[in-house]
Amino acid sequence: NLNSQQVLDIPIGPDNFIEPAEFNGKQPTHFTSRRARRDRGVFHVTVPASYADGQQRVTWTITANGKTLSIPARVGYSPLQLDYGARAMGSVPPMVSFSASGAEGQHIQGIWSEPRVATVGSPMEIDIWMREVSERASFDERNADIKPAVTWIKYQGPAGEVTFDPGRISLDEKEGQATTSVTFTVPGEYVLRGRVDNFGANDSTPGDQCCWTNAYVPVTVTTGEPDKD
Repeated sequence: NLNSQQVLDIPIGPDNFIEPAEFNGKQPTHFTSRRARRDRGVFHVTVPASYADGQQRVTWTITANGKTLSIPARVGYSPLQLDYGARAMGSVPPMVSFSASGAEGQHIQGIWSEPRVATVGSPMEIDIWMREVSERASFDERNADIKPAVTWIKYQGPAGEVTFDPGRISLDEKEGQATTSVTFTVPGEYVLRGRVDNFGANDSTPGDQCCWTNAYVPVTVTTGEPDKD
């Protein structure tokens, strides 16, 4: 969101869509205003092997305030290709799980939790397990004490405030559990995104295209009111 003041909620539809349509639906609908104004690597799409020729595109189109922007992507085009190897000082994205012994995710593809249900106005806890696995040189101590952290963000959902308490948690050790509480003000279908990073390292920043892992939580939020006859 290059608008530094206006928060935008743009539902998936004519003003927020991906083509071909088979890839539509994974993109964000909530765009916050922030100092950096740009958040990299928030989602991915998986394309068939036929896209390896680099000739077929996946295009994300979004319209806001009367202006339309389109972002093309394709496989095999080196200026658009991400490097998933370790950075210069050994940083790689943290490993992430939604249970102490559950499956782990890494990189932009990340990991999805099981669907959750919440009630408007009632805090819901989210537990996440993070593990720092960067490949540091034994003689280089500059990044030896880097620990992972998670920042929680509303990713998809209707317009309405979503509050995280706390919004960012840094571990005291290289691996462990972090718990945050989220409260919704509007019912509907949401996806929350946890960005798990090790940005304390000197080779880990969004500008380095590294090192973070996405953790997604789909949530159905209800009013909690009893059904009426």
